[in-house]
Amino acid sequence: MMEEWPNNAPVVGKYSLVQMNLGYLIQQCVDDSAKWFPNYQSLPHQVLCLSGEVGEIANMVKKIVEHRLSLADALDIDYMSALDKDTLQSEIIDVLVYLCNLMGNPAFKDVPWKDIWDQKRRYNASRYEDKAPQGQDAMEETPHE
Repeated sequence: MMEEWPNNAPVVGKYSLVQMNLGYLIQQCVDDSAKWFPNYQSLPHQVLCLSGEVGEIANMVKKIVEHRLSLADALDIDYMSALDKDTLQSEIIDVLVYLCNLMGNPAFKDVPWKDIWDQKRRYNASRYEDKAPQGQDAMEETPHE
């Protein structure tokens, strides 16, 4: 049974942060993967699957940067379906699924993910806080010449 979510939970995108609880997502992914793909639970297989999905995103972004696909079209389910392709957001979710499966792999059962997250945030803050980004983002729309 699905849990009831508090009405006052912080929101990111269209969903509350409670709905995006990482531990819950990891458990769902591990359970689904074990049920649907029982013979493909090894660490190497999970890493290869994750890499493949990241490659799908990279290829789509390459097409956007090269002006062969617009970001709006990459996000449009009707447009991408007509090409028999997944949308960019669908590919991002595929990466999240494989990342959650990897994090839930028995090899990492004792890893304190939240502690590592906090350590990494502190490290990044010490390196990058108060530093303004330089140059133009490659994904920003640039006029065609």
